[in-house]
Amino acid sequence: MHTVLPLSVLCVGEEVVDLFETDAPDNFVRLMGGSPGNTATGLVKLGLKATVFAAVGKNDPHGSWIVDQMQGLGVEATYVAMLDLPTTQSWISIDPVTKDRLVTGGAWGRVGRRTQRRG
Repeated sequence: MHTVLPLSVLCVGEEVVDLFETDAPDNFVRLMGGSPGNTATGLVKLGLKATVFAAVGKNDPHGSWIVDQMQGLGVEATYVAMLDLPTTQSWISIDPVTKDRLVTGGAWGRVGRRTQRRG
């Protein structure tokens, strides 16, 4: 009889911190964004093993927070590189008229240029 192991999935791409504007001036809600982390989280909820390959900043408050969020949800984050660059940020306005969105560049643009495995 064969033992069936849970499928392992590698999710690759840009990891982002989403900052959603609230009704209060200069107040934002922080959420983990980016398709690799979101996809991996969904796969873990379905009972699969998921690993993320991405990069975040190590000198800003968002990079380690994203890694902690992933690990807390059961996502393997060993291959999330912590770089000397800012974590990519997506600023999202909930203004129904303008629907402004601003994305700033970050660590993902450096993946493949001497990135190192964490841990």
